[in-house]
Amino acid sequence: MRKDIFDNYLIKLREFLEADDFRAIDYSLEYIYATVPEKERSEMEDILQEVTLYSELREKEYKDAALDLIKVFEGTLSGKE
Repeated sequence: MRKDIFDNYLIKLREFLEADDFRAIDYSLEYIYATVPEKERSEMEDILQEVTLYSELREKEYKDAALDLIKVFEGTLSGKE
């Protein structure tokens, strides 16, 4: 399930964060909160919180935190954290 979460949601969120594409970030957050089951959402809740803060406040520290959390999440997929 974690690999699916990464492939289906986090790769795109990372791309949107790196591009500062707030429109795509907002759309992705709306989509995830509206359609992704709670069990899957809970796996990425910390990331979603940081992305939401970045989207609302546009402060770089939240973007960096979200990107770091995505990197850690990705590391858990291959066993290198």
